[in-house]
Amino acid sequence: MKQLTFTLFLTITLSNFLYAQNVPYDLTEMEWLGRQNNTKQTNYYRATTNDNCANATALTIGDPCTNGTTTTNTVETGETTNFPCNPIGGGGVTPRSSWYRFNVGSFTDLNLSINRPNVGTNCGYHIAIYGPFTPGTGCLPTAAQSIYCEDFLDLYDPGFHFQLNSLSQNSDYLIQIMNEDCGGPNNRTIDYCLSVHPIPTNNTLDNASIIDQCGVVINGTNIGYSPTNGLPGNENLDNNATTQCPACATAGEDVSYVVNNDSWFYFCATTNGTWNIDFTNISNCTQGTTSGLQMTIFRGTPTNLTLVEDAPSPSAPGSTWTSTNFNVSAGECIYLIVDGFAGDECDYSYTLNNVTGGCNVLLNNGDLNFRGENINNINKIYWEITESSDKTYELQKSKDAVNWTSIEQYVAYEGEYNHTDVSNGITYYRLNGDINSEIIALNSNINITYLPEKYFTPNGVLIQDIDTYRGFYIIMYSNGFHEKKIKN
Repeated sequence: MKQLTFTLFLTITLSNFLYAQNVPYDLTEMEWLGRQNNTKQTNYYRATTNDNCANATALTIGDPCTNGTTTTNTVETGETTNFPCNPIGGGGVTPRSSWYRFNVGSFTDLNLSINRPNVGTNCGYHIAIYGPFTPGTGCLPTAAQSIYCEDFLDLYDPGFHFQLNSLSQNSDYLIQIMNEDCGGPNNRTIDYCLSVHPIPTNNTLDNASIIDQCGVVINGTNIGYSPTNGLPGNENLDNNATTQCPACATAGEDVSYVVNNDSWFYFCATTNGTWNIDFTNISNCTQGTTSGLQMTIFRGTPTNLTLVEDAPSPSAPGSTWTSTNFNVSAGECIYLIVDGFAGDECDYSYTLNNVTGGCNVLLNNGDLNFRGENINNINKIYWEITESSDKTYELQKSKDAVNWTSIEQYVAYEGEYNHTDVSNGITYYRLNGDINSEIIALNSNINITYLPEKYFTPNGVLIQDIDTYRGFYIIMYSNGFHEKKIKN
């Protein structure tokens, strides 16, 4: 039978691009007519290679999502009865499935994402994960071998993201995508894009990435992220029932939209000032141009968030938004959440802009490697400058972490620095000026890193006393917080 020309294949790509990408065979004229007429002429459709578990498509952790479909597929004997979380089949229903396999390597926790852009399903589609298996084995798995199962994903947003935890290293796991085809206007249609990712550090509020630059475009992504609180829809981001956004209907909710795959950032001001944030360069979205991102600015702490402003939801690909100016007090921290509208996955950029007060923000301690030690009651302080500039700063010390005295002034030339200081009792040290560090406290032979982004208040949180007990230092702060650290 005559094959269609390349020009006609382009027409197919435009009308159903995921189908064409994932089933890259030549359609005959009869197959093309069958699809155009939306008929159930099964003989005119060829199954994808991964229709059977033994031919599962291999996924690589961290790779871009792989397009797939169950549109043309069947099920093997035992697939429907073994499906772990939902009875499959029934009157007028034709089950269809596709299989995938990945090896976890050295990972024990991973994020899995599935997006179904621009298509629907009129019955339901489901996902199950099975394992662990010796590499290359596992087919056909039983329900008892499932470690995760979610049914009727079509009830959620088009992008669905979740964590797999306590995985067995160097083992294989199988993914089964199951669709129930029951005829009607969307019969057969479940096309998707599937990926497996390492869990990013800033996928949770407690591990937000620090912003330590002003006026610099910083690139980010929410590709490979999952909901901070488990399943999508958990909007109590700070786990605090007493905080509630103005547009939220339920006590404790911090945003008025569904959270699907959030990434987090923060900065802490060291002086009073006015700021705004640009949100732009939204691109490479898994769902094309139909969705995009959503972003919210908060002030407070990880356990007490107060909404400052929402970006448009959705912020469509190619759009640009600048927040209104907001004031930040010395010692106060600002948090940003970037999330996928309808579970979309996109790249993006943001810029922190100082309007008044100067770009005085807490720097990442890892960037400066600001640290200290006490040797025979002599304090040694060390830090590093990784890039030369004309910025100036001071090494300062204090006995109460409120009133500071300059020890020495510096220009930010690249290199490693150290300073020796003789001081009795507990002494606090910091870098302050165009470059700002965290605060460290040194006393006798102990070395304590002080974390202002977690405990700092405008009036300063002081270490009131330090005791030793069974190999630990017990640090007592003026706000009532107690901390235990192992002796160095």
